Amino acid sequence: MITKITLSTRPQETDERATIIDFDAGLDLKKLPPVLALPIERFRIVSKEYTAARLASVAAKADAAKAGDATQSAETAFDTEFGKWTGSVDAANGRGFAAAELKPQLGDKPVSAFLSSSRRNKINRMGALLAFIAQTSALTGDPARLQALTVARDALSTGVKASDDAKRARARAVRKATASTAAFDKAWGKVVEEIQDYDPDGLALQIPKFRRVSEVEEATAPAPPAAPPTEPEEPPVTTYAG
Repeated sequence: MITKITLSTRPQETDERATIIDFDAGLDLKKLPPVLALPIERFRIVSKEYTAARLASVAAKADAAKAGDATQSAETAFDTEFGKWTGSVDAANGRGFAAAELKPQLGDKPVSAFLSSSRRNKINRMGALLAFIAQTSALTGDPARLQALTVARDALSTGVKASDDAKRARARAVRKATASTAAFDKAWGKVVEEIQDYDPDGLALQIPKFRRVSEVEEATAPAPPAAPPTEPEEPPVTTYAG
């Protein structure tokens, strides 16, 4: 393998597109002929849309991460409050009482499995569980702890919805950024073509170029052709005098 280094006017990375935007900003359309000014004007419209979409995608990513962190904190708080509440139930009725009473309400699974399940399962189960608790006085435990658990459940539900909304918003932003990036590259390619055709020895030489490195297989000399098969030598003919 050998390393091949080339220069390309086609951008691949965000910083390369930023270089192109800076180059474009230095072009004075008033000093350029219409054949160049028109594609550049079109490119600038696409470029603004690309920049807006890229920044929106970055912001959406940050929002999704923030919502995810908030939901994780809400889930941790819920798990903590659930443990405190079951502890208060056991304190009033005996160790293990809460786990035994709750198991049928938790899909015949222990409390530990419930707390290890998905956030949405916790939210969905808690609706029926709170209704069951309201009908089973022994499961009330400390009313303050039960109220704190209810608040934590509501916070978790709100957090999950906010996180889901943020993920969907990010997905939309990514799709828009991807489309705008493709449009940017296409519009810039048109500008490059026009500049190279109109002013190959002037402005075309100033177009940003980006280093590309690739590995290619080293060419090997073709093997020499095989020698044709040789005819077996005829044995010498011996003559005898008569």
